[in-house]
Amino acid sequence: AEAVCGGADLPVSDVLDVLTQLVDKSLVVVEVGRRSAWYRLLEAVRQYGASCLTASDEVEATQARHATHYMALAERVSPELSGPRQEIWLDRLEREHANMRAALHWLTECGDAGGRLALATELAPFWLAHGHITEGLRWLAAALDATTSSDRTTQTRRAHALNGAGRLAHLHADYAEGVALHQ
Repeated sequence: AEAVCGGADLPVSDVLDVLTQLVDKSLVVVEVGRRSAWYRLLEAVRQYGASCLTASDEVEATQARHATHYMALAERVSPELSGPRQEIWLDRLEREHANMRAALHWLTECGDAGGRLALATELAPFWLAHGHITEGLRWLAAALDATTSSDRTTQTRRAHALNGAGRLAHLHADYAEGVALHQ
């Protein structure tokens, strides 16, 4: 919430106070877990908030901050997905899955092919581990189709994306596609 909502109109230091006020008014629901608290909006409140945001001139900046935050989270989590805290981070990504999808949609809408490729590539191990095979394959294929291997960074990212897509295609029982992607 601080990463997405904090800014010129609402200082980051005030976000938690505002969030607490919304919880007190039952406009935001708090779910307390073993390791952290999660906040979510009731669907009617979410729809109303989305319509207000769309009507404002802040929608693009807010969506950009949202995508940036979730790209950073995916980059931070990715190395942890093969470590001793794998279960914790996979659970966190599952809980954030809708936000990751929203970030991928935004990156697609705004034409940030490199950002979409980066985020999809970082999420490939999560999609593999949690069985989101078709979805992961779809996102990686679209991201690969939208980019070219024009620079070294993109070439490296594309290689990782092709590997992830190849593994997903194999698990999807599309062996010919898996081989083609790996080649």
